[in-house]
Parts: sequence; structure tokens; C-alpha cells
Amino acid sequence: MGERAGSADAGGIYASGRLTGPVQEESLEVPVELRPIEPPVLRTELLGDPVLARIEVLRMPAGSNPSYLTAEELSGLTIGWPHVKGS
Repeated sequence: MGERAGSADAGGIYASGRLTGPVQEESLEVPVELRPIEPPVLRTELLGDPVLARIEVLRMPAGSNPSYLTAEELSGLTIGWPHVKGS
């Protein structure tokens, strides 16, 4: 069976992005540009990698959105999944 959207198994990395401007002090917002990742890197795949198994989106799935990767995590992601490009 495939993974269903909305289920815990469907979690993973579906987009990459970069900041496009400074923090807006009054609203505490920051402008970002997001690009879809096709195909996404699913939770089950991330859990199989010793570095990526500890990324924020897996440790704290109800945490920040968008989430972030460390330099080490981004490197591991782009090596294991070349279709994901670092910004």
C-alpha cells in the first residue's frame, strides 16, 4: 500500500527553499521562496539514513514550518537524493 497524505508515514521533505529577504520585525515573518521536490523524500527513506534520521522534521513533526536542515544534514540529503538541490 502507498502512503496516504495526512498519515504519519507520509511525512518527509516535499520542498526546498531559501530566504528572500530580512525578518519583518513587526510581524516576525521572513519571506521565503519554496520549490517542490519531485519526488519527495519520504519519512521512511530519511529514517534509513543515520544522519537524516535525526532531522528536525522527524524529531518534532509538529514543530516549525518550514523546518531547517544543518549543513551536515543538507550535504547528506543532496548526496543520497541528487534531485534535491541545496539553495
